[in-house]
Amino acid sequence: MQSALGRALLLHYDLDPDDPSSWLYVERGIAFSSLDAVIRVGLQLGGIWRALTLLRIIPKGLQDRLYYFVARKRYRLSGHADLCTPPDPDVQHRLIR
Repeated sequence: MQSALGRALLLHYDLDPDDPSSWLYVERGIAFSSLDAVIRVGLQLGGIWRALTLLRIIPKGLQDRLYYFVARKRYRLSGHADLCTPPDPDVQHRLIR
């Protein structure tokens, strides 16, 4: 979202690159957004994060409303940091620049 490629990808998948709640996760050429993206990332992280798959039982329309509610309230729920900690080198190679 902060790079030309990120903006182009978001636009390609009909997401608003200026909306901070927009989130896109692409795995093996398949794009996921909203709660679907969160669930896929949970599967990739493994461990306790796999529990996010339980969110699949929620009907799709309710999943989207839940995701956007949390996305809008995330700083109130988890706090806000002015600086973003750079990911470790093992993660950096998987990020689009």
